[in-house]
Amino acid sequence: MKTKMGYTIIEIMVTLAVAAILAMTALPSMKLMILNSKMTSKTNEFIRGFNYARSEAIKRGTTVGMQPIDPIAWGKGWKVMGQSDNEPALQTSFDEDQILIQSPPEQDAVWFNSRGWVPQAQSESLKFILCSKDYPQIEGRQVTVRATGNASVVADKQYKCS
Repeated sequence: MKTKMGYTIIEIMVTLAVAAILAMTALPSMKLMILNSKMTSKTNEFIRGFNYARSEAIKRGTTVGMQPIDPIAWGKGWKVMGQSDNEPALQTSFDEDQILIQSPPEQDAVWFNSRGWVPQAQSESLKFILCSKDYPQIEGRQVTVRATGNASVVADKQYKCS
C-alpha cells in the first residue's frame, strides 16, 4: 500500500492562522516605524531649507528668506527666495501627511541677512515643532533657528501637537 506525502488541510490552516497573528502584531509597529522615518525625512528637508536660504543670502549679499507655500501651514512645504525675486530659488512641497509643523506666533517667514544672520531671532531663537497629530507616541522634533542663522534639531516625546 502506498502512502501519500503532503500536508493536511488542518496543518495548512493552523500555519496560516499563526502567520496572520504574527502579521497583525507586526503591522502597528511597522506603521510607526514608517511614520518615524517620514518625521526624520521632513525634519531633514526643513533644516536643509534653512541652510540653503542662509547660504543663498551670503552668496548673493542680500536678504533671502524661507517662507511657507501655504501662509497658514508650513507642513505643506516652503520656498526660498530673495525679497525682490519673482521665482523661488528652491521650493519643497509635500502631500498632505500626518506630520505638522507648528511655527512661532506671527512667523510667516524666516529672513537671513547678507551675513547669514536672522534679525528676527535677536531677542529669542525661533522654534518650530514638527509633530504627528494622529500618533502622539512618535517623538516630535524641535527645530531651532538662532540669531547666527544656525539651525539645530532636538527629538523628544515632549514635542507634541497642540
